[in-house]
Amino acid sequence: MISRSRALVSVSLVALVALTQPAWAAENQRLGIDLPTQSLALSLDQLAGQARVQLLYAADSLRGLSAPAVKGDLAVEDALRQLLTGSGYEAHANGANSFVIVKAPMTSRLETVTVIATRTENRAFDVPASVSTVTREQIDDAQAKDIATIVRDIPGVTMGGTPREGGQLPTIRGYQGPDIILRVDDARRSLDASVGIFTPLYLDPNFVKQVDVVRGPSSATYGGGGLGGVMAFQTIDADDILDPGQSVGGRAKTGWRSGDGSASANLSGAARADGANVLASASLRNYRNINDGAGGENLQNGTATNGLFKLGFAPNDLNAFQASYMRYFDAGFGPTNPASNDAATTGFKYTERSQDEFTGRWTFKDSGRDMLDGKVSAFYTDLKYDGQTRSTSTSNFTLNVKTVGGSAQNSSRFATSALFHRLTYGVDGYQDELTNTSAGGANGVNPDGTMQAGGGFLQDEIQLAPDWTLTPTLRYDSYKAEASAQPSNTNHHLSPKIAVKWQALPAFGVFASYGEAFRAPTLTELYMTALGTNKFSNFTPNAALRPETSRAKEFGFTVALDGVVAPKDAFRFKATGFDESVKDLINQTTISTYTRTAPFSGTGSNYQYQNVSNAHRWGGEAEASYRLGDWDFGLGYSRLRVKDRSTGNNLFAPPDKLTASTAYFVDDFLSLRYGARFVAAQNYDSTVSRRRDGYTVHDIGASYERDAYRIDFGVSNLFDKGYSTYHQSLATSYVYEEGRSFNLSLTAKF
Repeated sequence: MISRSRALVSVSLVALVALTQPAWAAENQRLGIDLPTQSLALSLDQLAGQARVQLLYAADSLRGLSAPAVKGDLAVEDALRQLLTGSGYEAHANGANSFVIVKAPMTSRLETVTVIATRTENRAFDVPASVSTVTREQIDDAQAKDIATIVRDIPGVTMGGTPREGGQLPTIRGYQGPDIILRVDDARRSLDASVGIFTPLYLDPNFVKQVDVVRGPSSATYGGGGLGGVMAFQTIDADDILDPGQSVGGRAKTGWRSGDGSASANLSGAARADGANVLASASLRNYRNINDGAGGENLQNGTATNGLFKLGFAPNDLNAFQASYMRYFDAGFGPTNPASNDAATTGFKYTERSQDEFTGRWTFKDSGRDMLDGKVSAFYTDLKYDGQTRSTSTSNFTLNVKTVGGSAQNSSRFATSALFHRLTYGVDGYQDELTNTSAGGANGVNPDGTMQAGGGFLQDEIQLAPDWTLTPTLRYDSYKAEASAQPSNTNHHLSPKIAVKWQALPAFGVFASYGEAFRAPTLTELYMTALGTNKFSNFTPNAALRPETSRAKEFGFTVALDGVVAPKDAFRFKATGFDESVKDLINQTTISTYTRTAPFSGTGSNYQYQNVSNAHRWGGEAEASYRLGDWDFGLGYSRLRVKDRSTGNNLFAPPDKLTASTAYFVDDFLSLRYGARFVAAQNYDSTVSRRRDGYTVHDIGASYERDAYRIDFGVSNLFDKGYSTYHQSLATSYVYEEGRSFNLSLTAKF
């Protein structure tokens, strides 16, 4: 449960240690402290005795919490800080030689630390870019059943396509597929357009620790594909399962949802000792047909079995090594295209979907993190779809994308004259290998092929003055795409970016940036081939496609106010606007028509991917949070418009979205939540069949956490709204999202 800021202190609950010895200013006195690993309450009692101070705390609130060993010559405040690290509590001075232990105030999502925007540690609120984060606490509170549930409230982000997990496509600022960069624990998740109706992101929500989203050009930092931005996921570690001071422990969780009749279970265990740690987590989820808000059903029936294993070792404070393996496996029946309910057109298949990921990482630093502060990582991912009709093998298919890659980076801190620098530099690269089969043989439409890409970057975060920061970045990338019996496609690009921030007042800051980005054409866009009047549709290859490039200007401001209407309230607001020109936008175009012959009839279309000369994109995002005592409020808003300059047509652009959230912390154990998404109508797309009505969806929930147990109950889509999202892979497919769902989960730690 997210912590609340008010302490409950009463005679019946307070453990009071008050010694009668003469008092002194404890905070200025260093004492010999020697506390073993044990319960937090016992450590506090022993600290009070050793330091001769008075500590006040609510005994029930600390039940089940552990504390690490603390030893050395320490001030009382330093010893308390070490004992309370990771517990969700903090110590406040209460006069001479007296401290009160209270719940730490909740951290705004805008103030969460992120390492994605600049590949270095910064608060999301301070980065001169449009950045959002979702924490593990927010994921638990949302009772997330899939990645779409996790990111749905982030401004400028959608995960549309269908309520079926297999067809949910991540989108940032209207960019999707190869136009955005997806990363899971530094591993790049690649997906060629040939399987663009399927999600590239199979990931169990139980494994997710934090999500970071950077909106806007990111090629200068991460390379090709960064036109829309970056969506990065961190998975849980042993420290996320174990309490401070705990050596061995675990977590068990079970859940049920009425919306899709799903039952789920997760079991995680972890251990740590002498610099080594291990984590193992496994999940099982059975799902059934999805009841939509329009009185119908989205057909599906299957089981997902997932696992995560991590092994870490830190021989000293300067080096750490980690290796991990994660697997997602889903098998079940449903439409061949998960974004459609028309089985007669798209087929109804038994499909096995799997995603395997291996990662290895070495992080290093020197004692002051001055010249050395970096990491080296390598990864391998294997994404596979295997569709079977179970009646005839002639329509069976497999789609397989294997990606291998790695990266190395380091940051150095130094000063030149009156300027302070954090210089970050590195290289990375990857190779995609795409294999497609149909009816047991080679796929005649999508040829097999490889994509190789790599580059290097240099970034300097310069502190010009106490209130001025300048961050220039430059990156060089090259790529090469090849397919059998087809000409190769190669190119290179230099991507610059520069950002400046001025903290004009302690409560007010402004920032601006200019950045360029690019992305290479995919193997499918280059080489998809299907010619003949006996085919439902024709596709003509275009090996001469040029990479997409964009130039974007961003501007924004931040507001941070404390004590607005009450002594301990906090208001945070961040807004970003952008204006972007895209050259050589890759778009599927109808180049001719033909009269179909048997086994089909009617008029068919011949498609080809071509470059659109110039597109104009503009819009913005805003986020706000306000904390007042036991109340927490949040707002998010995003807007996007995209136009083809040459024709004036309105191109693909998700509609305006406003999200609102409210949480009330009744006491130290019980919290209540409300959330809503207000989505405007998309009635201006020049592709009329893609337009969608607007809608509003409301969610409510409650959490009760005490000792080692937690229970969550919620109702999503409270008023059973029937709605279809704008973002679906088939423009003419109206797949309604999940209707009202009653959701229950139970969690126990041991």
